[in-house]
Amino acid sequence: MEKSILNKELVFLILQFLDEEGLKETAHKLERESGIYFDMKYFEDMLLAGKWDDSERYLSGFTRVDDNRHSTKVYFEIRKQKFLEALDMDDRAKALDILIKDLKVFSSGHEELFNEMTQLLIINNIREHASLSTYGDTNSVRKIVADDIKKVIEANPVFHGKLKCPVFKSQRLRYLLNQSLNWQHLLCKDPLPVPGVKTLLEDHVCKPSLNLSSLQSEESDSIENSDSDQHLSNHNSGPSTITDSVPFPATLTNPVHGLSIETTMEDPSVISLKGRQCQTSNEVTSAIANVLPENVVQMLKEDSLPVTMDFHPIGHTLLLVGTNIGSIGLWDVNSGEKLFSENYRIWGIGASSINFKEAQEKDFRVSVKKIKWSPDGSLFGVAFSKHFVQLYSYHHGNDIISQHLQIDAHDGSVNDLAFSSLNKQLLVITCGDDKKIKVWDAVSGVRCYTFEGHDAPVCSICPHVKQHVDFIFSTSTDGKIKAWLYDSLGARVDFDAPGYGYTTLAYSADDNRLFSCGTGKDGEPYLVEWDESEGYIKRTYKGLKKPCFSAIHFDSTQKGLLAAGDGHKVKFWNMDSVELWTSTDVDAELLENPCIRFNKKGTLLAVAAKGNKIKILAIDDILQKQNETHSIHVPNNQHEALKCTQSPILVDAGAGVAGEGIVMNGYQKGLEDGRYNSIEESHNNSKFWNVSEICEPSQCQFLQLPVHPKINKIVRLTYTNAGNGILALTSNGDHLLWKWPRDNLNLDGKATAQVSPHIWQSRSGLQLMSNKLTSSYSGVPVSCFSLSKNDSYLMSTSGGAISLFNMLTFKTVTTIMTPPPMATCLTFYPRDNNILAVGMDNYSIIIYNVRTNKIISKLEGHSKRVTALAFSSSFDLLVSGDINAQIFVWNTNEWKKQKDGSLQIHGQKVPEVLSDTHIQFHLYQRHFLAVRSNYLAMYEAIELKCCNQWVPEVSMAISQATFSFDGQAVYASFVDGAVAIFDTLKLQMRCRINPSAYLSTTPSSSIYPLAIAAHPQKPSQFAVGLTDGRVIVFEPQKTGEDWSKFSLDDEAIKQGCGSE
Repeated sequence: MEKSILNKELVFLILQFLDEEGLKETAHKLERESGIYFDMKYFEDMLLAGKWDDSERYLSGFTRVDDNRHSTKVYFEIRKQKFLEALDMDDRAKALDILIKDLKVFSSGHEELFNEMTQLLIINNIREHASLSTYGDTNSVRKIVADDIKKVIEANPVFHGKLKCPVFKSQRLRYLLNQSLNWQHLLCKDPLPVPGVKTLLEDHVCKPSLNLSSLQSEESDSIENSDSDQHLSNHNSGPSTITDSVPFPATLTNPVHGLSIETTMEDPSVISLKGRQCQTSNEVTSAIANVLPENVVQMLKEDSLPVTMDFHPIGHTLLLVGTNIGSIGLWDVNSGEKLFSENYRIWGIGASSINFKEAQEKDFRVSVKKIKWSPDGSLFGVAFSKHFVQLYSYHHGNDIISQHLQIDAHDGSVNDLAFSSLNKQLLVITCGDDKKIKVWDAVSGVRCYTFEGHDAPVCSICPHVKQHVDFIFSTSTDGKIKAWLYDSLGARVDFDAPGYGYTTLAYSADDNRLFSCGTGKDGEPYLVEWDESEGYIKRTYKGLKKPCFSAIHFDSTQKGLLAAGDGHKVKFWNMDSVELWTSTDVDAELLENPCIRFNKKGTLLAVAAKGNKIKILAIDDILQKQNETHSIHVPNNQHEALKCTQSPILVDAGAGVAGEGIVMNGYQKGLEDGRYNSIEESHNNSKFWNVSEICEPSQCQFLQLPVHPKINKIVRLTYTNAGNGILALTSNGDHLLWKWPRDNLNLDGKATAQVSPHIWQSRSGLQLMSNKLTSSYSGVPVSCFSLSKNDSYLMSTSGGAISLFNMLTFKTVTTIMTPPPMATCLTFYPRDNNILAVGMDNYSIIIYNVRTNKIISKLEGHSKRVTALAFSSSFDLLVSGDINAQIFVWNTNEWKKQKDGSLQIHGQKVPEVLSDTHIQFHLYQRHFLAVRSNYLAMYEAIELKCCNQWVPEVSMAISQATFSFDGQAVYASFVDGAVAIFDTLKLQMRCRINPSAYLSTTPSSSIYPLAIAAHPQKPSQFAVGLTDGRVIVFEPQKTGEDWSKFSLDDEAIKQGCGSE
């Protein structure tokens, strides 16, 4: 029995070793063959990826199909979903094969079910079957199936005791091997001080070697501090003389590292034989002395204690500052003026994690842990002591700072932040108290990598490139140093820092030399330089004050100067000498361990002082030399313009998927100028009574969707009919689909302004659907699209042929109607997804059967380009409109004209200004909304009677309008950037959202909503597509609240203007 238990535990140790070495497939094969541990996460991932055969193969190692009813249920659900997906992809041969080979085994006793599945083979769309009418997209269905199977497995007695892996320390197998080698080494007759273990296949025996003790003693006299040559070594807990030391370059350039107990550790005497002697202080050159910043040339005053600083990489006098109360500031140290400041605030607190909210309730105090510029200075990042990282955009030319990206990055404190670039992709790297390192796309907020392996909070990260290999160093509070490649294979280096305590790593300003600074558990401070090629400490610098129990800030210059804030002083070393060169107390005003920071050129040094001061030290009067400072001049009267505009991307650390959204509900210091004032005046002149004004972001909720680099002006916008996504068409013919996840923050998986969506990627791997553009046709390209009612197909054109896209694969199924004439509007016939109505620029309307590729009817009568088509299924009508305000009503039974007329304004014909006419039927199908650039109107469809209208008394161009889901409101967007909510019954404006509330950039006449869409299930939600490519979702301040604070009589809406 004991042997059986030990064998089982040995398998667990091997599984751990395989996982740590990145041999995951081998580990899963061992799990299946041993049957002792069922990896539920691995199994669930296979289900979500549609790897049905692989999941069944893995499952077969633990249970057979006939073991019990639970096992039978699991196998059936896997095979059934495989069958349904084959049908959904229209692969009927594969579906038939699955039915006969895989599902027939379940037919006994379930004949009716088997027959029903057989009938699915002859149905064109499985969703037409009554039991599958709610069958969603593939990914959402897989999620439901995976959840159901998971519950069945947990209830299956076969899996009892196999779903949890025992908890034990990392690298346990290595530790046991080291213990064994240590014991063998103790039994050696002539044990060597540094044993060379070269194999595990034989017992270890030390062989006699040449005694160099006399030579060692002679050479050791020349070394003042033998500790200065100690090696990075992988010390496991417990006594061990055999260590696993891996040289840095070999480890970083070769991703495969095996179990090697062989050490490359050299004896200090051997190191001295290579001539690595430390220089003395009298070797400091005059060149070093000439670059010492020792003159106080500027003094800045913060509102609280500065704890982190960073100079701009190009504007060498721009200094970022983060404080101990979470505030940040940007200073021009040349003029001594504060250009920008921001107090701590979470952007979109409603979408933050539960863990953060709980932490905030326990202790509201927050500090900035790190503030850092990106390499080109276009972004800067702020890491906070609770969960979040915030990135800001800095526009160098016009000094505009805007909120760019917010990441709920770690549970607990985010201790460090750094930027890096991998394959031309800008990355932001974070680490935290949750013992993790995470890598994020700095543009979209997508989490790219998560590195786990530290046993204590990670306190420092240091990305670097060596010999074209990108890697990251990390340190934890227990003194562990690890190195990671950008993959999922785990740490490649695992060493101990001197003192085994809090340590930070940094490369010199020229990126050629590696330093670390930290304190041991006994308070012993260490400032050392590493030989990164060999993995040992080259020199340990002298002069730090003992004991020290707080972090020591250090920095370096390109001229070989090393500095540290320690003992109420700034201390300086020549990098090539261990002896303290000089120090300054800066008029005795420094903190015990002051924060310090050089600018990139090393000409300025910022030092935190008492009284929340920052003193700027310089070489002579360097600030007065323009050729040295490269300062960015901001006129005094423009400093107020340097404020934060807001459009932050809010990323949840738990999501880990592409493209999380931008939440803008909350605080904003918006930029205001004369343009917004003119809008305000024009609205007042139009006599808009009882209109609720929204001018601040705090008055409602906004969500900006992630932006794809290929997306520009949004010309068409729609929600999916399921309400879980938004589809946009751009002026260059590309489509982008955003979908909301179904998770604990968004239980129904529907579109919301409180949870970020993903940029959707089809199962074929595509992110964009692109229309074919034409250069041979001379007409002005017109973009339009229509989504089928089951969200399975999309018809779209951008001036060229009409493309039919499969929404599951994003692939083009077919193209039709290549111009001329050009399609200018289109819509699906609601009673048959195979029938399409297409308006043309030759004034005709084509009724087209996509399946048979035949024209059913051609409708003629318009005298201008047709721009609008809308079906009323209740009254068998098609209403069309053109750019000359003509309206036609067609009977869809015979495709004949029933009535025609022109849009009217107060009994007068609409002025003949060429403008697209947009038409949409109301929920009750009898009335439709007509929209033109200067006119909103509600019409009764059968008699073409105008029931109500809205015409601005001043020139206000309407870009688009749409009904709310329940038909009680009309959402309209304007070319001046405003968005308005009208009550449907009277077409009176009830609420207006000013552009200052949601446009995060400087007001511009070129940026405004061009497309608008209403959520198909949530009456108070709508979205707009902007001319700069952004899409923004709007919701009232409180979920479920009505925008305009008014209620309508549903019966009056049903009766419409026919009762007037």
